[in-house]
Amino acid sequence: KPSELPEIKRVELSETMLTLKAGGGSDVDSFPWFDRPDPLVLHRAEVLLLDLGAIAKEMGEITEIGKRMAAFPLHPRFSRMFLEADREGALPAVALMAAFTQVRSLIIPIGDKRVAKEREELLHDEGAKQSDFFVLLRAWNLARRENFRESFCRRWGINARAARQAGQILEQFLRIADKQGLDREGSAPGLERIQRCLLVGFS
Repeated sequence: KPSELPEIKRVELSETMLTLKAGGGSDVDSFPWFDRPDPLVLHRAEVLLLDLGAIAKEMGEITEIGKRMAAFPLHPRFSRMFLEADREGALPAVALMAAFTQVRSLIIPIGDKRVAKEREELLHDEGAKQSDFFVLLRAWNLARRENFRESFCRRWGINARAARQAGQILEQFLRIADKQGLDREGSAPGLERIQRCLLVGFS
């Protein structure tokens, strides 16, 4: 549509900025944009890359970890989180949690109060006190054990379609990680290791 804003003015630009800096364009302000992005959008992208350790604070140049992040066809939050997860031996769990952010809500309301209470007890362990991600992780594992069967998932208030999609995205993420030389198998990381990885990407 003629009145529609160009995509460059609508999207979050941290991935674009990281790609530019990886290609040697340290001064994004002087880059010859076809449609120049809003300065505030550029600033937000730069702040995020600084937070993730992808660029240096002094000159805004790409760091070594930023170069590794730029090799991933992923949003910088995910690539940074995956690199940390590889170091912590927590890649499968962290990649699955990243997949949850790409699908519709995994947990849906239950009309039966008794079953809702049972689900609450089933899904809320020690990790649930720290992050909703751990609730989703337990729900997904529960659904997976039943091969994402619709009737089972409906009973426990789990969106079977979203759960299946999360599993497919997980496999995509792990294939990407594998191509980057990361350990897609991981180990059996404790709660604190997974938390550290999440904080690195979503501080």
